[in-house]
Amino acid sequence: MLNEVRFSDPVMTVNLALVTRDHMKKELSIRENLLANRYKIAVMDSNPFIKAIEQKAPNLEMEFISDEREYFSEKNDFDALLISAEAGSAWTLYHPGYSVVIPKPSVHRYALACAVAERDADFLTYLNQWLKVQEINGFEEENYNYWILGKGAEVEKKRWCLGSDVFKLW
Repeated sequence: MLNEVRFSDPVMTVNLALVTRDHMKKELSIRENLLANRYKIAVMDSNPFIKAIEQKAPNLEMEFISDEREYFSEKNDFDALLISAEAGSAWTLYHPGYSVVIPKPSVHRYALACAVAERDADFLTYLNQWLKVQEINGFEEENYNYWILGKGAEVEKKRWCLGSDVFKLW
């Protein structure tokens, strides 16, 4: 399958992270804790970093799940979910009792790209040019700041004012 596709230039770079319950956030944010203690980590079977993590931290118990929803079910006994920080942020919007943790020092960053059929070389060229234009125009950074970091998404509430709200002076 991979020999039948080509990949675009990177669309964005993401950080390998953990999603965990809020009360474990501080504990799991320190890399030494992950290397020294036993934790049960839920992982998707498509995660490319599993072998490297198992070599560096053999005490971590990795258990495969088929869907992220399994991790957020009430009956799970996992300490964390291995996921990108960016995808994890989206899940924490639906599950407010959870937080994203990027252990310090940061372990891995990786690029995401689009797969294009090998026979579509013209489309791949177009896609790469479009990505370059978007990068030059700041599109990726602007959208990352808005959708991932939440900058600019805050709704400004008008503050209550005695002069305008009660006395209708202005």
